[in-house]
Amino acid sequence: FVLKIIRRVLSTLAAACERDELDCSGDLNPLYRFILSHMHDQCSISRVDSSPAAALLNLTSGVVRWEELEIRRLFTHSSQTVQIDQQHLDEAALLEFCQLIRALSSTLATTRFYFLFDDAGDPNIPREAQQVLNDLVTSSNAVFCLKLSAERFSYDLKDATGRTLEETHDFTSFDIAREYATEGGLDESRTSVKEYFAQIVRKRLEYWN
Repeated sequence: FVLKIIRRVLSTLAAACERDELDCSGDLNPLYRFILSHMHDQCSISRVDSSPAAALLNLTSGVVRWEELEIRRLFTHSSQTVQIDQQHLDEAALLEFCQLIRALSSTLATTRFYFLFDDAGDPNIPREAQQVLNDLVTSSNAVFCLKLSAERFSYDLKDATGRTLEETHDFTSFDIAREYATEGGLDESRTSVKEYFAQIVRKRLEYWN
């Protein structure tokens, strides 16, 4: 999950820099060091310093290859898997990565990152993987947090240790069905919620023509 987040953030930044929508002229060396310290020896990234956009595109390409290799390892039979010595990508690593991204641009200096996993319930994300995802949910902080959407009974509210997450203490939820069931048809808040979701649908339709 952390590797996927890193790849998506880097590709988004690279695209924004290519279009001159974002100035990422900060020092890229710490970001290179971070990526290389977690990437195992079967992957490599050569430095490209012609422009921030080119450097970020180069980093993204390297991370894509790394992710592909990790996916192949994930589906390799355990007896054939080669153990590779590398730093673990965990909640602390994600926090460090976000702080490095903040340092690349004055525009991003105070950014809080929201990572959205849409339709995160079973079978799209298996129960075991949901529990790992919940470790990121409970590690939300002033720099990043996770937002999930899922059908009510398709998502497991346990973390990787088996502990059940607690409402308000570990996460905040919004149940659309409950909101509609407990409020009157002409209630002002119900109308606001309906318009909010209609706006999301309109934006998606506009984006996809």
